[in-house]
Amino acid sequence: MQVARGFVERGERSLQQDDLAAAWNDLVAAEQVGVAEEFTSKLRQSLTRHGLAEVRDLLEAGEPGRAAEVITQLRDRSVQQTELTMLDEAAKGWVLAKEQADRGEFAQALAAVGRVRKLLPKRVDSLEQYVISLENRHQAFAMLVVQLHEAAAHRDWREVVRLSEQVLAMAPQHMEGRKARARAWRAIEPQTIASAPRAPEHEKEDSMHPAAD
Repeated sequence: MQVARGFVERGERSLQQDDLAAAWNDLVAAEQVGVAEEFTSKLRQSLTRHGLAEVRDLLEAGEPGRAAEVITQLRDRSVQQTELTMLDEAAKGWVLAKEQADRGEFAQALAAVGRVRKLLPKRVDSLEQYVISLENRHQAFAMLVVQLHEAAAHRDWREVVRLSEQVLAMAPQHMEGRKARARAWRAIEPQTIASAPRAPEHEKEDSMHPAAD
């Protein structure tokens, strides 16, 4: 019991110094000693509150990936909270929406963030801004894809390159845009090689007959 109390006291000092990782380590060590929960519950509750607050702050900052990482750490430390489950689903849904948008699946991404909205207990400004960004990207992306198809149909390969670059700037993992760009470059490269300037005849002769030492 004295060993466990020592861990808890050190963990509380670490918490006061905002060294949450050290505080969690001491809490886990105290719990592994096997003492009654009453000796560790206060520290666990405090650390859990800090962890949940960090997750909420990361979501409000528009960083669902980092929020998901913190949630995983809390899960590994045996945190069981209804709010944590809700925040976990929200973070994963937001990450999924970002992945879908990067593939050009904007309709699915908008549906995903719609579900995230319902999971969060209050309005999150960064999420609302992301929704607006998605809607704008969706409209511009749809127009660019139509133009890209038309340019490919007319075999205007330089235009295909230009448009595919714009498509991929909005959706870096869009497979159709990547394929169109690669096809266009394959069509352009032979022209580039054929149009490369040739060396003048006198330079060729000089290279064939190097000057004597």
